[in-house]
Amino acid sequence: MSIQIEDQTKKFSQAELDELRNFITNELLSTEEELEWLSKIIIRDDIRASYSGYWKAKFHVNPENPDEIDGIAAVIILNHFHLRTLKRLKSTLAHEYGHHWTLTYLAVSQGMDYMRHRMPVEYYQLRGLDEHNYAHDYSK
Repeated sequence: MSIQIEDQTKKFSQAELDELRNFITNELLSTEEELEWLSKIIIRDDIRASYSGYWKAKFHVNPENPDEIDGIAAVIILNHFHLRTLKRLKSTLAHEYGHHWTLTYLAVSQGMDYMRHRMPVEYYQLRGLDEHNYAHDYSK
């Protein structure tokens, strides 16, 4: 499966985009299933925003069992304005891919809707987060 990368900045060569794809498949230990859940990566220059990157997803619920999430369409956004180099893009991509792996695994394999249910206390402890003050998307 080829990972779709949309370079809205037009600042990266095809070789650099291929290097980013290879980074995901070879260094982030991706499986086919996780790659299928990742619809695309978007690289853009968002000069008004303070983020370096973020992950977002739409969940598909099994119509015969509304409690079962059976598919995900996720997007990782990388803000070139703050990152600038391929090395920094990779670092932020690895972080955002961690959200992708964790939250899609919990949704599909564990049946946990992270927007409606809290994570196990160990999740907050491992990430150094305050379990009483958190964002539903687990960005803090």
